[in-house]
Amino acid sequence: MKLRKATREDGRDIFIWRNDIITRQMSIDTQEINFENHVNWLEKALNNKELRLFILEKEINKVGVVRFDRENQDLIVSINLNPAFRGQGLALKTLTLAIDEIRKEWKFDTIIAKIKPDNKASITLFEKCGFVQKECINNMLIYTKK
Repeated sequence: MKLRKATREDGRDIFIWRNDIITRQMSIDTQEINFENHVNWLEKALNNKELRLFILEKEINKVGVVRFDRENQDLIVSINLNPAFRGQGLALKTLTLAIDEIRKEWKFDTIIAKIKPDNKASITLFEKCGFVQKECINNMLIYTKK
């Protein structure tokens, strides 16, 4: 498996994964997005010095995307797997590799994940990756890792 930075060529895959019904149910923003807005967002994201997108590949297949947004001395992390690869135990590898990579690029104090309480898969994933629940704000669980 290989982790790499996302490119424009990943746009359609990220768009499809983002609009997946399960992804939307577990996201902060549950609305479906249109492709034109997504393309505009991706272009800005790829040029944003405070944001990183990583893609994990397994052979010729894209497994998922991990996003890091820098906020002061902390990072906000989110992960979204290709629906075809859910339930195969690849989320932990994807998240771990992305965290290892971002540690090489950026200095930061804490990584923060915001998770809906009913997103049991993400709760389990982030706990396995060493994140600890710190609080609940606006019905979102806040998990952190140093």
